[in-house]
Amino acid sequence: MDTYTLRGGAHIGALFGTWPFARITVNPGHVMVRLLFRTVSFTPQQVTRIESLGDGIGIFFRGPHWEESVRFQTFSQREGLLAALERAGFTVIRSAG
Repeated sequence: MDTYTLRGGAHIGALFGTWPFARITVNPGHVMVRLLFRTVSFTPQQVTRIESLGDGIGIFFRGPHWEESVRFQTFSQREGLLAALERAGFTVIRSAG
């Protein structure tokens, strides 16, 4: 699998940015989301699920006390991103939205 990279918007904790300020990079066994000065990265073992959410995706993971999420807005590129995440070993839940 080649590296899959896409620009979009993201919501990481209290930090929110629209396109083109966020970038998601998917490699085998690894996903990284960058938004301005903040970067988060995950392996499939750290992620409970990835969901298709309207205009993007939600990456859900177990935080220190409860489930947390990072949201990435892809707009028209969502299906390609979900396919790349599946090839990289992540559990993806697709919805009709």
